[in-house]
Amino acid sequence: MSTGLRFVQFYFGTADRDGDSFGDAVPIFHRAKVYTAYEYLEQRFDAKTRSLVTMVFLIERGLSAGNRAGGAGDRAIRDSQVCRSRSLR
Repeated sequence: MSTGLRFVQFYFGTADRDGDSFGDAVPIFHRAKVYTAYEYLEQRFDAKTRSLVTMVFLIERGLSAGNRAGGAGDRAIRDSQVCRSRSLR
């Protein structure tokens, strides 16, 4: 597969995996009579566990977003250097 189309495969695969995960999780939450995973954690354990999981999730999401932004910046720099080196030949 062309490297230019790999992102399409990734996004379709992500949506498919997410759909499978939600299909498994929704019945569990419905039986527990909760609307979010956080409510489920609070019912099953306590408010401290809910807060801890919330903080871990938010930190993980922040690091992930920074990683993606940094990766995109690194690629842009690398691509500009490749273009510059080709034009110098």
